[in-house]
Parts: sequence; C-alpha cells; structure tokens
Amino acid sequence: MHFLSIELWSSNKKMNILKSLLTLFFPFVFVISVPAHAELCFFGYMANSVSLVNEIYADFGLTPNAGIVFGKDYKEFKKTAQALNENEAKAVIMLSELIFDKLPPEEGNCSDYGNAEKATGPESLRLKVDWKERLSAFLISEKDYLDFENVMMLGISDEVNNLCVPTSDIEAVAKFIKSLDVNIPLAVAYDLTAYEDQMAGANPLPESLPDNVDVIGIFEYGIFDPNDPENPLNATKDWKERWNNFKSILGSRKVVFILNAFCNNIHTKLGWVQNCTPEYVKPLTVLSYRWRDWALSEPDVIGILGFTWRSWNYPVWVGTRDMHKVVQNSHQNIINAINCEYNGLNK
Repeated sequence: MHFLSIELWSSNKKMNILKSLLTLFFPFVFVISVPAHAELCFFGYMANSVSLVNEIYADFGLTPNAGIVFGKDYKEFKKTAQALNENEAKAVIMLSELIFDKLPPEEGNCSDYGNAEKATGPESLRLKVDWKERLSAFLISEKDYLDFENVMMLGISDEVNNLCVPTSDIEAVAKFIKSLDVNIPLAVAYDLTAYEDQMAGANPLPESLPDNVDVIGIFEYGIFDPNDPENPLNATKDWKERWNNFKSILGSRKVVFILNAFCNNIHTKLGWVQNCTPEYVKPLTVLSYRWRDWALSEPDVIGILGFTWRSWNYPVWVGTRDMHKVVQNSHQNIINAINCEYNGLNK
C-alpha cells in the first residue's frame, strides 16, 4: 500500500451506529460481536483526481468519512481541498514528493510499489538538500488552510520500512514542522509484512518509532483472519506476534489500519481467489468484516483506510471501484457499524 504524494482524507462527522444486516444478506459471514470504541473512523479510499473524489461520494453512493486525492507538486491542491470540503471532508497531505529524493537503496529490501504498470524497481528515500526551504514555503503558502478544521493529518512518508527511510530523517521533519507551530497531527506508515517466499517483505521495523510522530499507518495484506493464526489462507502464522511487537514500541501514538481493499496476485498466490474479476473477489467481503472487527477490538486503532479505490492495469490490480457489489457493500456496512469521533490532537 502507498499513501502516495498527496492524500486527502475526510470529515470527522459523527455517524450513527446502525444494526448490521450482514446475517440477513450474508448468512455465510461469521461476525464477531465486539464493543466499538467511539473514536474509530472509516477514512475512505485512495483516488488520483478530483473527479474520483466526487465519484467515490456520488457514483458509488457511499457516505464515508474520507476521500483521498494525490497530485505531484500539489498543482491541484486548491481544487482537491474544495472538492473534499464540498463533501464535508478533510485532507491528509502527504509530504514525500516535497521533501524526499528517490535514490537506489544502499541496503535492505527497498522497493517502490507505487506504479503497478511501470515498476520503478528498488528505491530508497532521502531528504532533499533544500527540504527545509521547500517545506517552509509550502506551509507558509497554505497557512490559511492548514488547521484541523481542514486538514486531519500531515503525512511525512508512506511505507517507511519498504523505502528504507531513516528514522532520523522522519524525526528531523517532524521536529521541524512542530517548531513552526503547525498544530496538526503528524503521520507515517509502516509495513508489517514479512512473508519470505509468498510476497516481497519489508525491512524489519525499527527498534523505536519517531518521537514526534502522532499517528502510525500500518498495513498487512496477506492475513485472511487476524484472529486465527492457524488459518490456512494466512500467508504466515506470526501475525499476532508481529502486531504485539509493533504495539510494544507504539507508546502513546495512535494507529490507522490500511484495509486490503484491492485484489492482485497476492490473493491468487495465497488461494483467496481464483482471479480478480468481480465474481471471484467475493471472499474479500469476509476479509473486510474480520479486519473491521479486529480494529474495533484494538483501542489504539483510531481508523481504517481502504487501499485502494481505483484499479491499475485491470485486471492485474483491481481496486474497490471495479469489484463485485457485495465487496463494496461490505465497506458500506463497516461505515454503518462504527462511530467516528476523531478530533486530532484533542482526542
């Protein structure tokens, strides 16, 4: 998963907890009854244009708490901000393109998976020489918009341990932003994946997380049932161990879980689906509910983000937009089953 260069998430408007109709429409789905903690949100999907933001809300018929847009060099920032605001949405702005250079990796298993059609191969991120000047210029030019009424988070980097971003670089950026009195939560994302033969794995987590980062995005795409390590469809049996190790260094930070809302060769290799065409992706409804229930059971998880809305090189990489309606409905049921009371640093 990638948060990518600009991501726009949405509003923290409170949603009513509705009684789930899953047992009526999907009797084969076993739904665990868990108490919802009030601050869990569904943050929506990724999209790559203003038109896709509007599509998520209008054409799909969802009322999620988020829409996401990214655009290189922030050329569409004003338009995307307006599109999100029109949908009562907030932005999460990713700073990677602004402050990092992409270089060949010096060590480790660093790969850029951001372009499924033209893979760029192994890469690592390092701070630009003039990153402070570039970042200051952006924060000053957009200062009228950069408050929690409009922006939910500033994301420093996505897939930190996939792209070999030094923790020291993340911490330098976080400290610099906070020195400018930008009172918006700061976020980074880590990959907990380590599947050896099954999938490309990430570098190990660092021994400690950046001190000045407030929210951690985490993703785990090869686990079909997070509560059953012995499930034969799981890529590995050590998911809980990895999650507990992660929590041991989490401290007071909160977590946004990136939901597997796509289908590609990960799923066919693991035997979840025969292929990624609409009829065969129906098992991903079960995946959605199991991870929703897991997120509700974890008090440190404040939200779920669906990766991803659009497809790349269909049917090689299929996003939620092109999946079967029952998968889309499972995401709608997630939205209906949780409250969203996230209010940033005032949580």
